[in-house]
Amino acid sequence: IDLSRSKAVGVAHLKAFLDYAVRGAIALPAQDSGSQGECESPFESAVAAQLERRGWHVVPQVGVSGFRIDLGIKHPDHAGLYLAGVECDGATYHSSATARDRDKVREQVLRGLDWTILRVWSTDWWFNADEAVERLHDALNAALEQSRSKAERAADIATPPPADDPATSRDAVDDQSGDDDTLALEPDAAESDDLEPVRGPTDEASGIGARRVASSEAPAAQSGFARFATTDLSAFKAEPDLFYAPSYRPTLQAMVDAVIVAEAPIKDDVLAQRVARAHGWLRTGARIREQIERHLRTLERTRESTGTFLWKPGTVAARIPFRVPLNPDHRRSVADIALAELTDLVLRHPGALEDEDPPLTYARLMQIDRLAATSRERLVEAITCAKTLSF
Repeated sequence: IDLSRSKAVGVAHLKAFLDYAVRGAIALPAQDSGSQGECESPFESAVAAQLERRGWHVVPQVGVSGFRIDLGIKHPDHAGLYLAGVECDGATYHSSATARDRDKVREQVLRGLDWTILRVWSTDWWFNADEAVERLHDALNAALEQSRSKAERAADIATPPPADDPATSRDAVDDQSGDDDTLALEPDAAESDDLEPVRGPTDEASGIGARRVASSEAPAAQSGFARFATTDLSAFKAEPDLFYAPSYRPTLQAMVDAVIVAEAPIKDDVLAQRVARAHGWLRTGARIREQIERHLRTLERTRESTGTFLWKPGTVAARIPFRVPLNPDHRRSVADIALAELTDLVLRHPGALEDEDPPLTYARLMQIDRLAATSRERLVEAITCAKTLSF
């Protein structure tokens, strides 16, 4: 819903209600009141002009929660949303009473409201405007890529299989119909001969390979798989009001330790989400992540294509046992599984490498109904690692 195309109060209220339904209470202070005027300095005007030449839709002086963001950048895919905010050291910056107001409070509040804030300095602009705008342009492209990747992963998880898919007639598949990009190696589903992919130019051979692997290899391999279950943090007394208090750190540390023991290797943002959800928060903002980060210093990390994974000290390895979800409630997306686990899955089923489309075969083996581009790339990574280890 793009409010710049309608001044109707009802439309604005509908958008606000839908935002509240998705994000909860944080949506109320996060509402923007649109442009509050023109650019306040020639510097802001120059930055806006350069961004518009590069194809960005710029809105000056966007009002949010009592603040005004110098330049709001509209999301190219969703006209009613902003991709990021650009702060210039213009009139608003110089009129702030203290450096803390300029550099800390405003940015913390806006980031806490889920804004991506980018900053451009007039000194950088003065010495090399072209370089400064290119850095800003690259940062906006990176934010757009991250937004699209997040939306694609969400679509992977949310999209159900087609209603006429023969696989939906099996009880085991019915239990997992909510996820496209999640793992469900339950015995009944793995033995099914009905794992037909959507037909494409080369899918026929791949579909045959998928059925062959699923029917002949999966049942034997499953007996050796460990089980994965998400951590239940309900036993801890979560106190959101004390989250940032020093006295609450032992509780946070205990929560982090419980998740690490049960789920590591785990992506850092997934762990943060676990802790945030335990406190009743639907969003995991920068301040929450910063507080949780205090308790991760003893952990080892691997930086992978889909994010940073946290490991128990001394456990990092190129291959670790692949874990099957305990039940449909404990499924993970391909992006949230460490490469070492996916490599183990590939090595357990080497026959799939001979198929026309090995990533698709592994996806069918994992009961993924639709193989998204990001998931395909992740499986190709795993196949490459597996081949390296097998030599």
